[in-house]
Amino acid sequence: MDTRLAMTAWALVCGLTGAVHGEGNSTAAPLGKRFFDLANGYSLRPPAGLDFKQEYSPSRLATWSARDDATGAIAWTFRVLRAVESDSYVEPSAHVKTLRHRLEGKDKFKLESIELIQVAGWLAIELAGQSDQPAGQYNRQLWVQSQAGQFVIFSIAGPIDRRARLDAVFKSILDTLDIFDPQQFQQRRQENLAQGRQLLEGLNQRRIEGIADGVERFLLITIAGQPVGFVRTRIDLEHHQQVPAVKVLTLTWMDSPDSNPSIARQELLARLDHQHETWMETVVSGTGPSSHIASEAGSREGQLITVDITSGPRRSRQVKAIPAEILNVYLSRSIGVIMPSLLEQSIQTAYAFAVFNTQAGEFDVRTIAVAGPEQITVGDQTLDAVRITDQVAEDVEPTVLWLDRDGHAVRILSNGGLVLQAATQQQVLSAFPAQREHIEGPLTQPGAR
Repeated sequence: MDTRLAMTAWALVCGLTGAVHGEGNSTAAPLGKRFFDLANGYSLRPPAGLDFKQEYSPSRLATWSARDDATGAIAWTFRVLRAVESDSYVEPSAHVKTLRHRLEGKDKFKLESIELIQVAGWLAIELAGQSDQPAGQYNRQLWVQSQAGQFVIFSIAGPIDRRARLDAVFKSILDTLDIFDPQQFQQRRQENLAQGRQLLEGLNQRRIEGIADGVERFLLITIAGQPVGFVRTRIDLEHHQQVPAVKVLTLTWMDSPDSNPSIARQELLARLDHQHETWMETVVSGTGPSSHIASEAGSREGQLITVDITSGPRRSRQVKAIPAEILNVYLSRSIGVIMPSLLEQSIQTAYAFAVFNTQAGEFDVRTIAVAGPEQITVGDQTLDAVRITDQVAEDVEPTVLWLDRDGHAVRILSNGGLVLQAATQQQVLSAFPAQREHIEGPLTQPGAR
């Protein structure tokens, strides 16, 4: 499980879902995490489980290769290329004619189709056909003029008999494509970080009292309408060395058809002066002798983060200093859980923070944005809610939350497709009567410090 997804209860649930790997015969294309190329102004989600190579030539940017399950040989490739066609803007319809002439002439490309289409809000050139060398290779490309005269090219290539598979994969990737101006992206990120810094500086005991109320709340986890688990949470306002602190306890239990039963516990604490935090997170996957236990015990004192990680018999330690330039936007795990509830609901604004990614040993940018009011149906009730998106890292698809006017989650749509909905303890017991111990028992970690 990706431990950075344990920063919030709903993201922890996302981490319990698996991905399909390998090159099978299905035309479905399970996608991996979002890939960002800030220098060239694009992001996308490539298929999961492929070999990846970061390219460093002026014309080749990145390559993903799928291997045949039986032989291990490369079955097909998806590439991102770059072409400088002019030193000024190229009119797209005119460039269609230029490409057609070049491909059918010098390149000896058997062009089957070439047309202008709209992709990710951009007018682009899409083409398909067969290459001359090697013979029998199907190739489909998308040309996007991201800067004047400069094109980013997305290309998939493989045997002609896999054409249906390649077309399906290509479409699934393009559905996730985002093209952006690198300078505007950086400017927007800095503006969001400034908003986040201002919010953290204004946190005080009075502001969090309504959220840290010590009341246990439940979320029922469903897949296609069928209950597969639950999240149980309590948020308390405490004092650590006479400084107000937020303490979060969560228990997440899940047993979906495509994964082993899993139970995850979190115990998080962070002071409001942003000088001290501790966390303990444990995940038990499976049951009996075949179960696997992973845990993470972390602390922060001032600028220094120390994390002890256990996965089965393996143990490791990370020690990381928070860089001075992000210290005032660093978001602790405990306050990170309640942060969506602290936003001003009436203003469509985005807030960004630096969060520690234990798996990578580096810092990610987490962005939380208020989208606006929305009516939703929960059970037989229609509720006025506020829609919020929560992207725990820039290479992760956002989770969508709907909060009530008091800032409590009434529905969450995870980036893994799970739906979490507010429920009573009795509703959770009715769905999972065999889990009474986890529904009614202590929330604290067994043997917690």
